[in-house]
Amino acid sequence: MEIGEHRFFKGFPQEAIDLLRKDAEIVELIPSQLLFSEGDKPDGVYLVLEGEINIVKAGADGAMRTLATMKADDAFGEMGVFDQAPRSAGAQATAAAPAKLARIGGELLMHTLSVASGQTVVNFIQPIFDRLRQSNSKYMNDIVRKEKMSLIGEMANTIIHDIRGPFQSVQLGSELLLEMHGDDATKDICKMIGLQINRVAVMAEELLEFSRGTSKLTMEKVDLHTLMDEFQFLNKDLFRDKQIPITFESASVFVEADRHKLMRTVQNIVNNALDALKGRPEVKIRVVSGPLDGLAQIRIIDNGPGIPEQIRARLFEPF
Repeated sequence: MEIGEHRFFKGFPQEAIDLLRKDAEIVELIPSQLLFSEGDKPDGVYLVLEGEINIVKAGADGAMRTLATMKADDAFGEMGVFDQAPRSAGAQATAAAPAKLARIGGELLMHTLSVASGQTVVNFIQPIFDRLRQSNSKYMNDIVRKEKMSLIGEMANTIIHDIRGPFQSVQLGSELLLEMHGDDATKDICKMIGLQINRVAVMAEELLEFSRGTSKLTMEKVDLHTLMDEFQFLNKDLFRDKQIPITFESASVFVEADRHKLMRTVQNIVNNALDALKGRPEVKIRVVSGPLDGLAQIRIIDNGPGIPEQIRARLFEPF
């Protein structure tokens, strides 16, 4: 996109457009390159000509969250030009992809607006109001979500407290069963009971963490080959019932990871594949794990329809 085609100039008289274009500085960024960070002095308005810019801010847990994504024909930085306050705490702008922008200096822009017609000023301010409205909506949604998470936390706390007793009873029963019957079938059943009880207990604790707005990783050395063996053991009945051919190719490679979260990740992706393949002919799923060029890999491949376009942009949002 050429700078003169940007919608930012809508409503400006031609002489003002020519002046602003002449003053504009072209900025090109590579992916992940920082444009500005918190505390930086506002230096003008940025017009996105190509690519995408993410406006991100650190949350309470320190993790960076994307507040907005600016695409071609979008503009940002107007508020800083007006109030000249430093960039808000924790906020920064980075290139999500190769990007090309035009920066229009704040002093020249303010002078242009001071002598412009009323309609020009209205056209300039309208996008600011739209962005404020969107921010307010997002803020209110976040408040409602936090209240819901608080209620979920109270519920999760009660559930976790209540299920510990039954879990202990089931675990004790499986140990007694193993003492009474030491055959291979009983060993398999008792092993399954123990692993599944631990699995549910860990998920309950994760729900409690999430409701508090925290998430911790319990890091340990994990052999992906052993992890895949356990995954197959836990799901052998599921694979048999679904009657979907699933093949595993695993080799021993050790990684530092949260074993339970890694297992759940694999479980969720395989479950999604099973759902997507339901009712389709000649389906297959392949799980590959092991070393790859000095790194470790887990790949899950299926011949399903793929992720629907309308879901992709929100794929990593909770729930």
